[in-house]
Amino acid sequence: MTDNIDELKSKMSQYEAQLNYPDALRVLSELLKAGCQDADVMYSGARYSFEMRNYELADRFLENALSIEPSHTDARLLKGRILLTHNAALDALAVFDSILTHCQPDDAQKQELRQALAVFIKYNADVLRNHFPALFKFMSSETPSQSVKVQAKGHLKIGLYLMWPKGSLKRKQGNVLGDELIAESLCRVLRQMPAVAEAELYAQNYLPKEKLDIMIYFNITPPVPDWADKHVLYMQNGYTKNCLSPSGSLNMMKYFHTLGYDAYMFISKGLLELHKQSNPKPALFLPFGADTSVFYPRARDDRFKCEVAYIGNDIKGKERTTDFILPALDFDFALYGNWQIPFTNEVWKNYPYQLYFAQKSRGKIPQEDVPTLYSTAQINLNCTLQDCIDWDVITLRTFEILACKGFVISDGSPAVIKELSDCVVFTEGGYDLQEKIRYYLAHPEERAAYAERGYNYVLKHATVEARASKLMEFLLTI
Repeated sequence: MTDNIDELKSKMSQYEAQLNYPDALRVLSELLKAGCQDADVMYSGARYSFEMRNYELADRFLENALSIEPSHTDARLLKGRILLTHNAALDALAVFDSILTHCQPDDAQKQELRQALAVFIKYNADVLRNHFPALFKFMSSETPSQSVKVQAKGHLKIGLYLMWPKGSLKRKQGNVLGDELIAESLCRVLRQMPAVAEAELYAQNYLPKEKLDIMIYFNITPPVPDWADKHVLYMQNGYTKNCLSPSGSLNMMKYFHTLGYDAYMFISKGLLELHKQSNPKPALFLPFGADTSVFYPRARDDRFKCEVAYIGNDIKGKERTTDFILPALDFDFALYGNWQIPFTNEVWKNYPYQLYFAQKSRGKIPQEDVPTLYSTAQINLNCTLQDCIDWDVITLRTFEILACKGFVISDGSPAVIKELSDCVVFTEGGYDLQEKIRYYLAHPEERAAYAERGYNYVLKHATVEARASKLMEFLLTI
């Protein structure tokens, strides 16, 4: 029996080294059936589950590990991290405090504990001082090179800057700017954070009146020294290939590197890694997140009743629009956005799909009605700019539809398909899209199952609150 357990542990370690957590968990299950009662094995199961974002399973493994070995430091650290993920800060602090009072952490574990507490103590030192004195003493007794400076609460003044005028969300004409939607949501959440004195969206028609601590630029705007002490580029757009950017986002990133920002943020892990190889400035992977104060399930509304819906403008290019939107014309299709034909006086210059869509489009949908449409339509389409497909970007529209418990059929890259395969139906476009629309219109129970899984995914992993928390941690380091 011991030989079998050792063999299974070795096999589990091999899968772990390959980052193959599902198979590692399968072997762990065999270990449990073989009678293994090892706290380290239970902790490994918790780590695998945590990496797979199955926090409930991770919690169960941690409870087993701590019941076997109550002073298991790594298990307590991971339990605290999970609690922080769920925004249960006080419960997390209690767990971290127990590490100092009941365990004997080594240097690496102490360093992990410092990292977990660093942001918290900057702006909530009194909470530690009054309720968790062991933690406060631990964080206050470091050497000067390691110490965390406690700063006054609510001191940061943060700006987000658009190169376009503010107001696209409320204007009756013109395109809605996704940049503005993202920026306003981030500002709303940042204002609620203890460290932040103010967070405001600026633009060419609304400039800052005093110097800020940090300005985050959303578009091609060189840093303006008079606006802030620190300047951060958020590369949250996709880029079509043109004379300025013949290789899309890669060439744009190289251009942005010449402008002298203090830090960078990306919606693509691939671009982040390339940045790290060529530029020493700090960088963060910050994907999109749904604003669930706006995007949440709504009652179905007959005004938006349809088989298939799509909101967007004619910016994806002929090939992608023809493959991933045009096939919906064979159904009861609700198309919203700016689809006027570009050459009104010389109609023959337009692509055929532009003529069809100009007749079909219902125009710009009021922003307050968008969640209702997502909740009402039987199928919502997502069509992604090719550059974002190339760089494995999950669009904001995808998360917003899922946050409304909407059902989505989308294009996708291999990485995106792997990430959201339980939440979204992916298509190769064209005939494949038509067939999938027909199938899922005939199987409402399957649509509902996808929508439920997608809704739960967003709440756990892709809210604007989760993104803003990562953003704040990053801004405090630059």
